[in-house]
Amino acid sequence: MKKYFFLAVLSIITSRLFSQSGNITLEDIWVNYRFYSSGIDDLNSMNDGLYYTINNEGKSIDKYEYKTGNKSGELFTVDLANGAITAFEDYEFNDDETAVLLKTNIEPRYRWATFDENYVYDLKSKKTTKLSDKGKQMYADFAPTGNKVAYVIANNLYYNDLNTNTETAITTDGKLNAVINGGSDWVYEEEFALVRSFEWSPDGKKIAYYRFDETEVPDFYMTTFKGQLYPQEYVFKYPKVGEKNSKIEIYIYDLATKQKVKINTTDPEYIPRIEWIDNEHVCVTTLNRLQNNLKLLSVDANTGASQILLDEKSETYLEIKDDLTFLEEGKGFIWSSERDGYNHLYLYDMTGKLINQITTGKWDVTEYKGYDRGSKNIYYVSVEDSPFERHLYCIKLTGKDKKKLTAQQGMNAVEWSKGYKYFINTHTTYTSPEYVTLHEATGKEIRVLEENKELRDDLKTID
Repeated sequence: MKKYFFLAVLSIITSRLFSQSGNITLEDIWVNYRFYSSGIDDLNSMNDGLYYTINNEGKSIDKYEYKTGNKSGELFTVDLANGAITAFEDYEFNDDETAVLLKTNIEPRYRWATFDENYVYDLKSKKTTKLSDKGKQMYADFAPTGNKVAYVIANNLYYNDLNTNTETAITTDGKLNAVINGGSDWVYEEEFALVRSFEWSPDGKKIAYYRFDETEVPDFYMTTFKGQLYPQEYVFKYPKVGEKNSKIEIYIYDLATKQKVKINTTDPEYIPRIEWIDNEHVCVTTLNRLQNNLKLLSVDANTGASQILLDEKSETYLEIKDDLTFLEEGKGFIWSSERDGYNHLYLYDMTGKLINQITTGKWDVTEYKGYDRGSKNIYYVSVEDSPFERHLYCIKLTGKDKKKLTAQQGMNAVEWSKGYKYFINTHTTYTSPEYVTLHEATGKEIRVLEENKELRDDLKTID
């Protein structure tokens, strides 16, 4: 959002540089960043939705109240790690917020994935545990039970039982430029934004994971410069147009029995997503190579048998979105589709039968913001007011009781706290910088977080 506003302002300014060259210099734009707007720090909502945490320069995790903005304490400081780490770059709490995963020495891979050294700090026992001594980890992720962490090292999938600090290898056949377990290849990370390629079951007893066989994918050679005197050659698997892709298999690993079940997916070209429906079933999204035929499969986690939930076709192209939500107690699922010519939300039962279309109209839903299981509200952003605006709405599963929650004309970018207690709205227009506000779930404004007053005043001088 900040980038788009800057570009909009820049287009206005450059058209006036010659008429008002005394007011604006290139140094103002490119050196002093005079026309950049300020936002707010990255906030991580806590489970209650009333408080959030921030990373305080890698030295502590600070807790604040949404409503007042007041700091209420420090949940972790590096001093508590007893020398295990001196700083951290990122963090993630387990589901019950009794432990925190601390990421250090982060090294990027391609676009999204990273190699990290991870530590777990237990807020109750005050104990710090190094996740593994085998090397840097990728995709470290807590089990829903909070007492285990799964991760990938050297293309093999592992998990650590934090109660005993015992590391278990789920796979052993991983090999560079040959087999990847639990991670994604270049195509999936770049084209489908699939980074972590494994998912814990809701009860933490099973893990569904990808196995990429890259052996038939052609090699790509790249010269890299990393500060040394001579360059190095980096080789990775990269399928160009018409070449073979990785062969994909999905397995389900049972932590208790150590047995694996292979999912029957009828060998599609792509499997861009997997998601647990409940403890016994996994939803697998498949896509043909032309990317115009998408299927949702419901898979029995104990046998690997699958049945089709949804089969969607397009004459052009189907985009992969993360809008799939399974309702509680097997009551159905929410899905977004352009089947009527516009992107809208739909409700299906668990046999794949359409119950009803939730949103309708000659406009697109641009963002699905989630489903509140408490209020039974669906939240989404759309262009129904104007193609030049974005507004937040809530609506029931039946498609009734629709309410508009943002009032200001222009672009509204919304982020919710957990439990849909509050949302932070970043408002911009073509001529005004970010105006960031905190709201109740009803849309009522609570307080202003950032108004960029100095920039607004500065812009008035060049009107």
